[in-house]
Amino acid sequence: MSNQLLKQVAASPLERRDIHNRYDQYAKGILADPNLIAMILKSMAKEFKDVPVQEIISNLKDKKISEVHLSPFDQMIANNTESSIPLEGDIRFDIVVSVYTKAPNGEMIKFILNIEAQKDWNPGYDIVSRGVYYASRLLSSQLQSEFTPDNYDNIKKVYSIWICLNHGNNVQGANTITEYKLEKSSLTKKVYEGKERYDLIDVIFVRLGDEESEDEQEIMGILRTIFTQKLDVDEKLKKLEVDYKMEIERGSVVDMCNLSEGIFEDGIKEGEKRGEKRGEKRGVKRGKDEERKSMLLDMIKMDLSDDILLGLKYTLEEIADAKAQLESEKEKA
Repeated sequence: MSNQLLKQVAASPLERRDIHNRYDQYAKGILADPNLIAMILKSMAKEFKDVPVQEIISNLKDKKISEVHLSPFDQMIANNTESSIPLEGDIRFDIVVSVYTKAPNGEMIKFILNIEAQKDWNPGYDIVSRGVYYASRLLSSQLQSEFTPDNYDNIKKVYSIWICLNHGNNVQGANTITEYKLEKSSLTKKVYEGKERYDLIDVIFVRLGDEESEDEQEIMGILRTIFTQKLDVDEKLKKLEVDYKMEIERGSVVDMCNLSEGIFEDGIKEGEKRGEKRGEKRGVKRGKDEERKSMLLDMIKMDLSDDILLGLKYTLEEIADAKAQLESEKEKA
């Protein structure tokens, strides 16, 4: 991670946006790790519940390089794809992977998996509707590649799994996994047909809280360990190995942690420079305090979670005061 970029993070909205985009890219890079994809599938997709992790990994196909440059790691299954359908517009997915598993009759069945990293549960519209739309587009985009208008039986089931990263424990829905899927309901006499004919869309939302909750699934602990800012890189990797018997590529985890820490540390250094120019010890402290607060305001505007801010040594009181200041400025505007 270039320190030159971080040193000017507070100077320009474009630079702040670039930092935010890089953070998103590192998050996607981590979520594209084969071990993590396998754990997500095993925890949330019923067809993979009893499949060993290594078998799931070996059946991840469509090994394409991500369109977005990520830190070095095994990207062979990471596929940032774009869907363009006439009259429907373009849509960019974070991660799309094909995965196979064996049916009871021995036949290999193909599934389409989409994983999305979502930082904001309330972006101004219903995120659940967006999830259903993404899954539907992945279903319709199979036309000609998986099925034809004269035979719809080859449509592959789509899983769209959304990992919501910034969901504090005090928010309703924190530490939950919610599934939305197609179900049959007979309005008159019952009609019997195979579930595989309509069980084609499954949209799942994982809303991570700041702290562990009782009786939560193992995958919640894994994801929280990876994305929390309360642990450094070595602590994260050790906890994953010891508590969850899981290994994950180090590269993107290192870069994401360094990015968050660098934003804070370079802001403090800039504050020291401002204070030193005043030639007073009090000026140094004032410069630090002013720059510290300025960096906090910028990071809140970037939608970094309270968890990240606490990990960067801000207090709850500082965070609350900064949010109140931004609200006041918004009202005056």
